[in-house]
Formats: sequence, structure tokens, C-alpha cells
Amino acid sequence: MKNPITLNFSSAGLPGKNITGNLPDDCKYPISYANAELIELPEGVVICQHYSHILYFMEVIEFKLHTDLHASFSVDKPSLFQFFMLQGKIAFFTSDHQPIAQAGKGICYATYNEPAEYFYHLPAGIHRTCCFTLRPRWLQMKINNHLGLNPFVEKMDDHEVLYGHMPSCVMNKKISDDLLALLNLKETKENDLESAQSRILKRIIAEYQKLVQIKLSHPIYGIRDYLEEKYIDFDLNNQKLIGQFNITEKTLIENFKKEFNITPHLYLTRVRMQHAKRMLTKDKKQIIEVYGAVGYKDMHSFSIQFRKFYGYPPSDHQ
Repeated sequence: MKNPITLNFSSAGLPGKNITGNLPDDCKYPISYANAELIELPEGVVICQHYSHILYFMEVIEFKLHTDLHASFSVDKPSLFQFFMLQGKIAFFTSDHQPIAQAGKGICYATYNEPAEYFYHLPAGIHRTCCFTLRPRWLQMKINNHLGLNPFVEKMDDHEVLYGHMPSCVMNKKISDDLLALLNLKETKENDLESAQSRILKRIIAEYQKLVQIKLSHPIYGIRDYLEEKYIDFDLNNQKLIGQFNITEKTLIENFKKEFNITPHLYLTRVRMQHAKRMLTKDKKQIIEVYGAVGYKDMHSFSIQFRKFYGYPPSDHQ
């Protein structure tokens, strides 16, 4: 499978030096079957190991930074990823500087991304990530008994939003052990490497799906889904959520922010703004057609919020 991601660095560093079969001694996850390159940056060094399987593309990246790194990557086609933060922490942003997600050590999640340039920030220190680009149809065929995956892939197929996330989960021992086993695989006469890889990866994703189902049973995800479904409602606010879900405002805000790193009010604003931008850019609609369709009573309040969110007026898209 071809890698849909291209790494971009504002400073020199690309193309990297081919170090396949000659990894540094301090490389924590040397993968015998992967290609590898070393990228030298003013902020530090990056070791990229990557492997193309017929069903997925795997990339393991180690960042060793003496100062913060702000960089980006480009996705060239709609893609589904399974992401693991093995060490350190990372934050992702859109080109409009809007936060997408953040992950610390031991966090994993599934995500899809439309073609675009995405940005990320890593603080000084050591960070290790592992990412699988997956064939959605293979997943639907092989793991269709795990609820939550198919609606996620269907949403990706609609191409209405720039990105989407399934819940972030803490890797349990089964996932950690299987991921390490996959990275440590070696091809032998007795071992069909590709079959062993796909078998282990299916176990990892199935286990992640079990963790997802536990999370999705929490009421806070029902509130999130309600916001995503009812964003067109002019009167949707915290008070309406309190009545709808029989929860105090304090608990609502605290639990929502703990799970999604954002308040319900700001999440609703983000959903509305994302739909508004899509309608203005992809659907080529006029502002007068958009503001009511994303939950605003008048064009003036919509325009103020759009400028506040994106840094420019919606008229720039006309």
C-alpha cells in the first residue's frame, strides 16, 4: 500500500539519509523488515521507519528534539489511520490553527483525514509514534462485528468534514504486547511475515474497538453526538443540554472538557463553523443561505463568529 502522507519541514532535512539496516544503537524500536531514513533538523533528529503491506502502510517515527518542533504533513487522498503515541506527546492542528487532537504517552485512536495539509507541535524531548494507514474496506470486511467502525467509515465516505476521530483510548496490555510483537516480527521459513502482520494488526484493532465501545457507552458521548446532530438548532446551548440529559452544568462542562479537551459551547461552535466553511467552499453557497443552516439567527452574528473562529470574514469565500 502506498503512503498517503508526506512529511513537511520548514527547515532543511529532506530528503533524509537512507539508514535501512543501519539504525542507531539507541533506536528503541528497530524493525527488521522496514525501510528507514534519518532526517537531521535544526530542532533535532528524526528516524522514520516505514513498511508497505498489501493491506496497510506502517510508519514508526522517533523524534529526538532539543527544542520544540512545529511542522506539517500533507495527506494526498482520503485516508483512515490507526495512531499510537508510544512516548512523549503531540498536538495536531488544521491550517486555520484550529486544534484537532492531542495525545500523550499510551494513547491510541482511529482517525480519518481528507486531502489537506495538517500541522503538529512536539515539545523538546523524545517522542515516538506509530501509525497505520488502513484500507477501510478490509476493515469493514474483517472486523464488521465490532460496532462503531462502520458508521465511522461511512462518515468518512461522505467527505463532508475535513477529519474525524473515534475516541482516544489508553492502550491496554493486550494492545501494547501485540504492537510490540508486530514491530519485533522477523521473517523465517516457518513464519509468513505478511500473514503474521495482518493477523496481529487485526487483533490490535479489534481490542481497540472493545475499548471504544466502553467509552461510547458513557453519557458524554451521547451529548457530543447530540451536538453534532442538532447544531442547526438556534436555541441549542448548555441549558438545553442540562435539561435534555439531566445533568448539572458544572458536571457537563467538566466531563466534556476532560474527554474532548474543549467545552460543549466551543465544540458546538467548531461543528457549526466546519459545516459553514464546507457549505461556502465546496457547496459554493451564499452567506445568506448558510447562516441559518448552521444554527445562527442572523447574518451579522454568524459573520462575527466566523471571523473570530477563522481569522477572516466569510465573504472571503464568495
